[in-house]
Amino acid sequence: MATGTLYGGILEIFHLSDSSISLSDVYRFYEPSVSFSSGDLIPEKDMKYGFSAMSATDDVIYSVLIGDSDPNKLNNISVFDWNGKGLIRYKTDKQIFKLSCYPGNPSELYALTFSPSEGFSLYLYRVKTNNGIQ
Repeated sequence: MATGTLYGGILEIFHLSDSSISLSDVYRFYEPSVSFSSGDLIPEKDMKYGFSAMSATDDVIYSVLIGDSDPNKLNNISVFDWNGKGLIRYKTDKQIFKLSCYPGNPSELYALTFSPSEGFSLYLYRVKTNNGIQ
């Protein structure tokens, strides 16, 4: 199992067994730069945002890794292996809000997307076996 933070870019990898969940590794891409006010988390203006959506197969982790101080830069898909190594990053012409992949067919990645011309839509990315997106 993998999870990522929006404030800063921290990827956490967990090992699941029948009886427990344990943290395996932590990879830091961008450090959180935040302050607290009245119980609210407030990002500093120059902080780089991290992960907004993730999905995974046994081989790779698909994510939207923003990597910018603008939290609306949701127009990429970043692919990582389970050791936190970035394999490839794709820019898209749509904002991506959710990702989903089916382990039975890892060559297909579904995304809830938005573009001004199309509005919200469900988009299918066909993933090549060499980790390239068509």
